Amino acid sequence: MTIIRKKNDSLPLRLDSHLDHLSVSGVTIIRPLRGLEDSLEKSLTSSFIQSFSPIQILFVVEDEKDPSILVANSVSSKFPNIDSSVIIAKRSSMNPKVSNMIAGFNNAKYDLVWVCDSNVITQPDFLTLAVSQFNANPTKIGAVHQMIWSNQFNSFGGLLESVFLNTTHARMYLALNNINIGSCLMGKSNVYSISELKKLGGIDSVANYMAEDNVIGQKFWAAGKRHRLTNRLAATSVNNLSLSDYCSRRIRWIRTRKFNVLSATLFEPFTECFLNGLFASFSLSYLFDSFNHYAFFISHVFVWFILDLIFYTRQSHQIPSNYLKGSFTFPQFLFGWLIRESLALPIWLFAIFGNSVVWRGCTYLLNSDGTINKFV
Repeated sequence: MTIIRKKNDSLPLRLDSHLDHLSVSGVTIIRPLRGLEDSLEKSLTSSFIQSFSPIQILFVVEDEKDPSILVANSVSSKFPNIDSSVIIAKRSSMNPKVSNMIAGFNNAKYDLVWVCDSNVITQPDFLTLAVSQFNANPTKIGAVHQMIWSNQFNSFGGLLESVFLNTTHARMYLALNNINIGSCLMGKSNVYSISELKKLGGIDSVANYMAEDNVIGQKFWAAGKRHRLTNRLAATSVNNLSLSDYCSRRIRWIRTRKFNVLSATLFEPFTECFLNGLFASFSLSYLFDSFNHYAFFISHVFVWFILDLIFYTRQSHQIPSNYLKGSFTFPQFLFGWLIRESLALPIWLFAIFGNSVVWRGCTYLLNSDGTINKFV
């Protein structure tokens, strides 16, 4: 509750005092593309309407026949005064996103880059706020990032993914970045300096990692440069996901984290509602003979659900209503929450003992150092 209160107290729309003396010459926005993501046009448009200037926008795609190119060109044509272009990048690394990032870095006009996934919609003042964070303490800040948020879905798997992103993931992401004892960086929307990253090995040094965002964050952290989480949520939709898609995503995340932050991954099940409640109820019943562990467990689940509902309700107000449509009804949230919590431990048990992941139709084998080999 403390984290919910503290984070929401800082969320009202306001600009930082450092905006009065922005010292950054410009920002290059790199948007890796592949295929027709849901709400792609709206996502790409959000880069063009940023209040910060000057900007350069680079859409980077591997295949010259990729349908996303038509959308990118269409959006660019509506903003002829903004420097934007499409770059065809040949695969240069095991990680296809990093291949696109490398091409973007090589063509960047400015040192400060904003790498933003193609399914992310951002508010117009995000980049201004991000730059102000760098100006506040340029020698100590390595990356500025956003927390992902979704409440647009049209399938069962999308419902589960939205519940996961907006409760468990968001709660832990805020907590870890609030405690600030280690790197916790998700690569959906990150702003950092090309020259500072070069000092730590450059973008090429993360080319064969599945979780390039995590490795970049750890590099900055080890160099004494911290992350700053802005008070703007990165909106996304998770339409057209099946139950299998949802499970595959969770398995990929768990297996990837296992080879990057093993201790945290092993501890993860104990942060989930049901297992946490079972341990607590049976421990207390062992200590107190007359203790009703069934009543305690039910109360524990109820309180956990209410706190997640409060958390979701308060955070969701930070997304403008025209960004994403189709928020949860209470029955949807309750149903999705119960199913997601029930699946958490079985998915973790399945994921923790494997080392292969499926990503964008390809199967990769994870090595013990976090690097990947393409299998299929």
